[in-house]
Amino acid sequence: MLSLEEFIEKLREKSEKERKKILWKSIAVLGFFLFILFAFQVKSNFSKEKKLYSLPETNDLRENFQDIGDSFENIKESSDKNLKELKKLNENLKDLEKKAEEEKKNRDVDDKKENKKDTNN
Repeated sequence: MLSLEEFIEKLREKSEKERKKILWKSIAVLGFFLFILFAFQVKSNFSKEKKLYSLPETNDLRENFQDIGDSFENIKESSDKNLKELKKLNENLKDLEKKAEEEKKNRDVDDKKENKKDTNN
């Protein structure tokens, strides 16, 4: 096998015309390989875009709709749970309001009693 230095030395020994032929042939081969590489890249890009815009298979659609249905069920369950909690909180609020009214009445009655005592003394 020739070393790189020996190969270059043999090229220098050849005439300028032969060296130009070798140069152009090398450029043509390199250009051909670059063109093949470019063609494969374009092909892969178009196949990727085709996959992006293609419709999913029927099974995928069914799974997607099933997932959506499951999501709605989860939302409904959490909504029902929140509604129950809201009702309990409403009942507690009503109880607190009643207790607050009773305490206010008791305070008013106590105040009236104290006022009567003060006026009697």
